[in-house]
Amino acid sequence: MTLIALLLVGTACVAGRYSELDRTGSVYLSPKFGYSLPVGALADRDYTKPAASWRKDGISVTLEAGYYLSNTSVFGIEASYSTFNPKPLAALSAGSDQSRVRIRRAGVFLQYQMVPTGRYRPFIKLGAGLFEASRFSLPQPANDPVIYSDYSLGGSPVFSLGIGFLGYISRTLSASFSVEVVSMTSFNSSWETCGSAYGPLNKNMVFFPFNFGLLYHLPND
Repeated sequence: MTLIALLLVGTACVAGRYSELDRTGSVYLSPKFGYSLPVGALADRDYTKPAASWRKDGISVTLEAGYYLSNTSVFGIEASYSTFNPKPLAALSAGSDQSRVRIRRAGVFLQYQMVPTGRYRPFIKLGAGLFEASRFSLPQPANDPVIYSDYSLGGSPVFSLGIGFLGYISRTLSASFSVEVVSMTSFNSSWETCGSAYGPLNKNMVFFPFNFGLLYHLPND
């Protein structure tokens, strides 16, 4: 019983110490891994629509660096890569569709922690940047051909809004969980598929990444 009591006291002391930690002026690096859920044009099964991509869930990998402007505000930069696999379509034989959609994006963000103290700190995040999206190796149904095969879109704005929370593990390590909505504004004047030019696309492509990350806080002593 005495040993259990000592462990509980020690845990409470550690938790209390990190609950008051002020990271103002510090820098962190964070790799993030996520499950991504496409919606709208990215998930549309009607492949005769120029923006349809019939995607199911995919994965995202992100590298993030942030600077604490204050104990509650962070400014940072991030780069992310997402890939999505195809949904089965009735017009295609099983296993014939090996296409994929790749999305790369980079930008800046502002993050606000809604409480200044505590070991667990909820936050909201707003980001903006540019994206490049490509769709590879689309099949051609024999009886009902799709309008085009592959596409590539680049240099267009992307915006994101997210919520999540941080958990302080130690002075140099934290963990995060968040969900974001990523909207890629694809109002391109022209875009290319199968060697032909089309446009404007006039569609926003949207997906929801659910991210888990580890944050390494660089010493600022």
